[in-house]
Parts: sequence; structure tokens; C-alpha cells
Amino acid sequence: MYGAKLILKHKNISWENTLSGYNGWITRVEDYGDRPVILASKLNITIGNETVLFL
Repeated sequence: MYGAKLILKHKNISWENTLSGYNGWITRVEDYGDRPVILASKLNITIGNETVLFL
């Protein structure tokens, strides 16, 4: 398993990017597709102490 996260912040806006996945759990045939990579991205806008918007 592997994973990495990058968070960029400026004042009340933050942008989070995550890359994760695994390798070699299913090996039925040589090219079975057992190396998934997941990329997730999230944008947060905060006003005061509350997160108002996240995409």
C-alpha cells in the first residue's frame, strides 16, 4: 500500500490532493489490473470556524 497527500492553504481556502493505491494483491493473470491508483482532490472554503463549501 502507498499514499501521499498534498495540502495547499491560503487564508480561508485550502486544496487537498491525495494519491493512493496498492500493488500485487490479485495475481490471476499477468495483466489483471491489480495496481489501482486513486487520485482524490478536495477544495475547502472556510468562513469563521466553519467550513462552508467543499467540493
